[in-house]
Amino acid sequence: MGFVSGAAIDPRDRNPPVLIGIIALNCGAFVIAFAAVNSLLGDERVDWEQAPSLVLTATLYGALLALAVVPVVSILVGKITPEASP
Repeated sequence: MGFVSGAAIDPRDRNPPVLIGIIALNCGAFVIAFAAVNSLLGDERVDWEQAPSLVLTATLYGALLALAVVPVVSILVGKITPEASP
């Protein structure tokens, strides 16, 4: 998910709120994709009635975790590669 989040936006347009939103949406999309693949493979444990609440909680969890991780990674990247910082 991190690779997709990083590749989804032009590096010049990366700012923390946009990155947090992309990460949160990727978390929600991952839940749907995981359930869809398991359903196609015949897994009977997938309960589509619970999918909306799982997508919502995964999206919120991704946003909250990104609030903690994105600033730390931005600071580290700025120190390690100053030419990549705006």
